[in-house]
Amino acid sequence: MFPNASHFTINNSTFTVVSNDEREKIQKWLNAPDCARNFQTADDKRTEGTGQWILDHPEYNEWKQCPGLLWIQGKAGSGKTILSTTIIGDLKKGAPDNVWYHYFDSRDNTGQKSTFRGFLLSLLDWTGANTTSIHPVLKTLFDQCNRQGLTGSLPTVKALESALKEVFETISGGYMVLDAMDECSEPFKVVQWLKNLPRQFCICVISRYRSEREIAERSFEISLDCGSDKVNDDIGKYLDQEIEKYSFKGDLRNEVMRTLKGKAQGQ
Repeated sequence: MFPNASHFTINNSTFTVVSNDEREKIQKWLNAPDCARNFQTADDKRTEGTGQWILDHPEYNEWKQCPGLLWIQGKAGSGKTILSTTIIGDLKKGAPDNVWYHYFDSRDNTGQKSTFRGFLLSLLDWTGANTTSIHPVLKTLFDQCNRQGLTGSLPTVKALESALKEVFETISGGYMVLDAMDECSEPFKVVQWLKNLPRQFCICVISRYRSEREIAERSFEISLDCGSDKVNDDIGKYLDQEIEKYSFKGDLRNEVMRTLKGKAQGQ
């Protein structure tokens, strides 16, 4: 579907050019969780060459060409968050302005990244602003919340849902990557919202295993357990890098590598 993925457009609407001060004022008011930090932290930890197998996976490549849901599942410690950085990086090569992501992070001290509200704020920040402009829907929401002297008034969840719906209706397509859905405190609300999203978007959800009822309408699925050989290959690449810090040589090195890989059990 997306042979011209770098040419997604915003239909029936144009971004409103605003001053840097006004744009920063609106984004500060929105106070969306900073998921770019999650991405950078995970990417910094990623061992070079790991996760590349996902780029050749038939389910992944079919999903990239077809609107729908890709659900990547795996047990704790199987490298899901690190894998998400590989996916986001790959998607950005083809559609740099139409890739949006959110990390459901229960360890975040703001308490926002694991909530439905935080998820909506994150997406609205991604889609509603760029370096020079503000989407008119976000500008209207800001003005409505700050009129009649109610400076600093925050939008309700319903207002955020409505605004995001309007924004996505003006976008011709794109990719959304949601990491660690199992850490979301309100997964049912997120799933219901995703079901109501316009059909022209490709959505990737990465999580531990969840109920069949919740993911019954998925289009594509990749299990990291089923692809354990690929995960073990990644573990091997990581160990090759880490073992260089120590003085293991010859048979001892081989024994250490074999033992660590065997005991890792895909983690």
